[in-house]
This record gives sequence, structure tokens and C-alpha cells, in this order.
Amino acid sequence: MWILLGILAALCWGIYPALMKIANRKNSTTKIIMIGMAVGAAVISLGSANISAIALIPSIITGLVWASGMFFAQKAISLGADISRLTPLYNTNTLVAVFIGVLFLGESINLTKLLGVALIVLGIWTLRI
Repeated sequence: MWILLGILAALCWGIYPALMKIANRKNSTTKIIMIGMAVGAAVISLGSANISAIALIPSIITGLVWASGMFFAQKAISLGADISRLTPLYNTNTLVAVFIGVLFLGESINLTKLLGVALIVLGIWTLRI
């Protein structure tokens, strides 16, 4: 099941840069797009009302970090970034996640993960960003 959810997430994250660019062409502002994202997140999360106090602060921090990344991506698009170059660049977040997982969360590193990291770096290098 988690693989299907991962594929759905990839599809959503693959579509949203194009939608942000379309919104920018319609003279939308970063602020309006961020409000739209917040409304979308609120609507989607209405079904999960089990909120524990102990999870609230890390969850808020998670949302703030995510929103910051979305803000930076949207701002780059509003400044004319090509999504075909910007998207691979910000998807180097995989590198950040792998390193945090290994260094701080006790996750293992193996040859397959190292190869994946190397391919991501190679992919970014080939774009000549």
C-alpha cells in the first residue's frame, strides 16, 4: 500500500509545479498560491481528527518547513524559473532526507542507497544548473 501512496504523491508533486506556473501566468501571487495550498491541506486533513498534544508541535514544525519549501519553489517560479530545471533541483530533497535518516534517525545505508544518491547527483550535474 505504501508504494501506491508513494506513486500518488509523486504524481501530485509532479503536477503542482505546472499548476504553480499556470497560476503565475494568470497574475497570481505567491501569497495567493500559499493560501490555496493551506486551504487544500486543511480540506484534505479534515478526515484525520485524531490530534495528540505530544504530536502537535513537531507537526506544526513539519508544516512550517514544508510551507517554506513551497514558498521558495513558488518564488523561483514567479521569478521565471523553468520548472524543467527547478523541479530536479528541489527534488534533491531526497539527498537531504537520506542523510538525515542515516545521521539522525538511525537508518541504514547500503550500496543501493549510495548508488541512488550518486545517480541523483549525476542527474543534477547533467542539467548544468
